[in-house]
Amino acid sequence: MRLFYPGLFFLRNTRLIFLLSSLIIFWTTSEILAQNDRIDGQLIYSSTEKGVAGALIYSPEFPEVKATTDEEGRFNLFLNETQETQQIVKAVIRLLDMTEYDIQLVNKVEFQKILVNLPQNDIPTESEILEKLSDSSQDNRFSTPDSALTVSPKQDSAISKGIDTQTNDTSLNQEASPGNTSSALDRLAPPEEIDVNDLNARELLQEYRNEIKRLTDQIEEEKENIVRGSRDIRERILDLIKKLANLEELSPEQRDTLSKDVEELELVISDYSAASDQSKEDIREAFEQVKILFNQQTYQLALSRTTILVLLSIIVGLSGLTYVFYQINKNTQKQKAILAENIVKINQQKEEINIQKEKISAQRDDIEQKKQELESTYTQVRDSVFYAQRIQNAILVHNTGFDKFFRESFLFHIPRDIVSGDFYWMADLGEDLIVSVVDCTGHGVPGAFMTILAHDLLNQIVHDQHISDPAMILQELDNRVRENLRQDNEVDGTMEGMDLMLIKFNMKKMKAQIAGARSTLFFVRDQEIQQVKGAKYMIGSNKLLKPERFDIIELDLQKDDVFYLFSDGFHDQFGGEDDSKYLKQRFRQLLLSLSYLELSEQHKNLQDEFTYWKGNHPQTDDVMILGLRI
Repeated sequence: MRLFYPGLFFLRNTRLIFLLSSLIIFWTTSEILAQNDRIDGQLIYSSTEKGVAGALIYSPEFPEVKATTDEEGRFNLFLNETQETQQIVKAVIRLLDMTEYDIQLVNKVEFQKILVNLPQNDIPTESEILEKLSDSSQDNRFSTPDSALTVSPKQDSAISKGIDTQTNDTSLNQEASPGNTSSALDRLAPPEEIDVNDLNARELLQEYRNEIKRLTDQIEEEKENIVRGSRDIRERILDLIKKLANLEELSPEQRDTLSKDVEELELVISDYSAASDQSKEDIREAFEQVKILFNQQTYQLALSRTTILVLLSIIVGLSGLTYVFYQINKNTQKQKAILAENIVKINQQKEEINIQKEKISAQRDDIEQKKQELESTYTQVRDSVFYAQRIQNAILVHNTGFDKFFRESFLFHIPRDIVSGDFYWMADLGEDLIVSVVDCTGHGVPGAFMTILAHDLLNQIVHDQHISDPAMILQELDNRVRENLRQDNEVDGTMEGMDLMLIKFNMKKMKAQIAGARSTLFFVRDQEIQQVKGAKYMIGSNKLLKPERFDIIELDLQKDDVFYLFSDGFHDQFGGEDDSKYLKQRFRQLLLSLSYLELSEQHKNLQDEFTYWKGNHPQTDDVMILGLRI
């Protein structure tokens, strides 16, 4: 496996390899596309090495393909679909002074430099001299026209390969000049700027350069000879012209003879010019072949470089993808093993679940049966409790006797459960009326049993034993409760008891005697609320904590006095925003704020306040409040 995939030795991270491969392929593709659809280059004056700004570069074949150089002489020439497939693209450079140069641009090369020289027009060409001689005219045609600045690439372009010192990229440098073809060798890049690492390549390059140098020197020498010979011929022709000014001294026969000599001279000059032109044409064609070969090699080099980059990116990408697929396959096998293991576990769990389902089904049937039994039992208990409520309501005294002694009265009673552990008791003794509110230990059924016991014991004490003193009533009630509940027996005794406040009213004397066992009453007189506390001991429970006698508090009654006897259910109720108790102090202020109202209105306001305070909280205890107005 490792021999077949060598990339696996080095590539460890799947995401990194995939990202790297994608970046290389994207960059290479972008480079290829950029090279195919445009040519980037720079136009520079060879003498100043400054960029040629504002020059127009266009294609003579496709006028829509054109570009303008920026301040540094750089340009981007976008090609059409036809030119993208060409190795050599013909173009024309037009400067701001309308001077034009014919050049050849190499496609698929990263960057090209084009050097532009100023024209040298002080020496007439051989064709101009022959034209002047053949016309035999005396006008001033030996000067070179100022508009003769268009130079074709076959005459005045030189191409060399070198390093662009500004971009540090391999580029193609091209020189265009209207009248100078002798400085091509001088514009070649120096050997030390060419990145050639191989010694044989350096020696081969030096051999090529020496050969080009010898050829350049020979061309320069031939050029000087041609120029020198042309100048001598011109001077002699001018002398001949001056001498021909005296043709009138010759006879007609002599003129005919001289005319034949002139015609022969013309033929010689024509042959010379034709031979010179043919020689130049042959040299140009040979050099054109050199340029084409060089351009092809440059194109092949750029293509090879692009091909290497593409192949390298493909190799790296395939290596990364191979590693990715290897990791995917490895993870797939691992996941398959995990999946098989999980399937086994799932099957085991399914069996366990089926067993549990069977157990649950059996338990559900059992629960359903018990539910039915509980519902039946609950129905029986609920019916029994409702029946007990009716019995409790029948036994406990109603408030029908209050109207005989008081101007107004109300009873606010809310049991926590169906039956209550709070009750009120009243005894009419003729001139005296004894009223009490009793809060028995517990609530619900246990509290209800205590109410029946307490109610029966109070009737026995007051009606059978004829005890009317409030303190003695409490003392006897305490003894009877401890006796009935056998609280003096440490084995079978219970700790149940009751809190109560008891008042004996005498309306003729306008007197009241008050005694209490761990209970409190409020009465309002002249818009002031006062408090009367009973003993801090409860009825029943432990005898060791009881006093020898309960205290009596006597009060003189006044008209419109309002007495409030109550259990602790209202002020112990939890509720409000902070889920706290209502508390006795807030309850006291509530009663004072309601005392000026009729007692029926007070009953309604107490109901609303209790409902609002309790909110969604469960009721804490039984609630009872008895209000009496003198």
